[in-house]
Formats: sequence, structure tokens, C-alpha cells
Amino acid sequence: MLTYFFFVRVVGENILYGTIWNMVLILFFVAIDKIENYLLATLNPNTNGKRFDFLRGGLVNYLYSPSMKSAIYLFYIIVVVKTAITTADPEIGLLFGSGDYFLSMRYGILVLVASDKFLEQTIKDMSTRNQINEEEKDDEK
Repeated sequence: MLTYFFFVRVVGENILYGTIWNMVLILFFVAIDKIENYLLATLNPNTNGKRFDFLRGGLVNYLYSPSMKSAIYLFYIIVVVKTAITTADPEIGLLFGSGDYFLSMRYGILVLVASDKFLEQTIKDMSTRNQINEEEKDDEK
């Protein structure tokens, strides 16, 4: 997985740097998910006669598949369970692989939920403000 690559190859199994890189990756993938949702909302797959119908159709099919964010949530559920097992009994935890790797990821689920909710609320606020601004402009005309 990408997080393990960063932990082993990029940060040299340093827990602090692994935690930082993990959080950066989470923020990146949550932002990508929001961009995908925006593209899905703005693309119309039923446009005939356009030059890039094949590419647009492929992109829409990709966007309608399960999101990367769903996979990340599942991954962090596994990380939480593994970390809990390691905390409860360190000897059993060693059977699942490097304890330092999972230690660097233990707060990832919190960052994932918080960043997801933050971006969701920010987009909702921006949408509401845009609607209010458009209504004010219509009223002025």
C-alpha cells in the first residue's frame, strides 16, 4: 500500500515523519474525492456529438464506481482494530507486522473524518453563499 511505501522508503520508518506523511496523504485523497464529486455533478454523460464522448463516458464510469474515500475508510477501520489489538497484547500485535508502521497511522482515522467533514461543510457553506449572492443579483435587476 502507498502508506507503507512512504513509511519504509521515504521516511525510513520514522514514526513522526510517517505520521506527517500519512496525514498529508489523507488530506490529498479527501480533496481528490471532493474534486471527483464536483466533476460528477458537472459532467453530463448524455451529450451526443461531442468530440470527447468516449473520454467523458470513461470518466463518468470511473466516477460512478466506489470512491477512493470508501476504501480509505475501510483501511483505517482495519488500522484501528490492529492498533487496538497491539495495545491490548503487544505479542499478538507483532503477528500482524511492524508495530511502528501502525503506530504512525493510529490518528489517521481522526484526520480522515475531520478533514472529510471540514471540506464537506466548507463546500456546503460556499454553495449557500453563492446562491445568496445570485439571488441578490437577481433582485437588483
